[in-house]
Order: sequence, then C-alpha cells, then structure tokens
Amino acid sequence: MSEPVSRRILRESVAVTLTNVVALRQGGFGSLPAPADSPRIVIDGADPYRILLAGSGVVSGYGLASHSLGVGGHLARYLAAATEHGVVLDVIPIPSLLLTHAPAHLRSIDLSGYAAVILAWGSTTPSGSPPGATGDRAS
Repeated sequence: MSEPVSRRILRESVAVTLTNVVALRQGGFGSLPAPADSPRIVIDGADPYRILLAGSGVVSGYGLASHSLGVGGHLARYLAAATEHGVVLDVIPIPSLLLTHAPAHLRSIDLSGYAAVILAWGSTTPSGSPPGATGDRAS
C-alpha cells in the first residue's frame, strides 16, 4: 500500500527543514544548493488555480536543485490531484522573512489573479538563532 500524499509531503518537508537546520548550525546556507529553475510550477489541467507561495524556510528551497522538488511542487501536485484542476503555483523566496515584515512584503506583490496566497516564515531570528535564544519572544 502506498504512503498517503499528505504524509509524504510532511515527511519530505521535515527532511528539507532538518537539512536547513544543520546548515544553519554549520554557518549558513552558502554551501547548500538552491533552485536555479523558474520559481513557477505548472501542473496541466482544466481551469487552473493560481497560487502564490511566499516566504522563507522550506519555501526557499535550499538543499534542492529545483522548486518542483520542494514544498511548492508537492503542494501543486497534491492540489491538482485533489481538485482535478490545473495549478500554476508561483514561489517567491524571501530568505529572512519574519512575521513582522510580512505585510510590507505583501504590499510589494501584485496579488490580483491569485486564488490563494500562502505565507511561510522560518523559525529563526535574523541572527539565525531559534526564537528565545536571544531573548526574542515567538509570537
């Protein structure tokens, strides 16, 4: 019996996140590959949904050679299969996105035409430390 899609997405997302945590602990993301392909994932189908996935952490795709292998690609394929519609998913990596900066980033993006906007932010402060390690509070 094959693994459910939602469980596979979660497992693969956790694997990428753990890779990112290790990279941070070893001095940053500079040594990890980052996607060099188009940040647009297209799944053919009728009446496609346009989705925007923006943020840091796993959205950035560090450790992967292609956005289609990351969270955006998995989400697009899952959504297309679940809805029987096509999907055009745009990925906008914002490497150091914090919740407090999200409104300013959203104002700079043309959101017209998107059926959904998904924001994701990492769990580190600008210094690369987990929240609370530098006295910051996670909100």
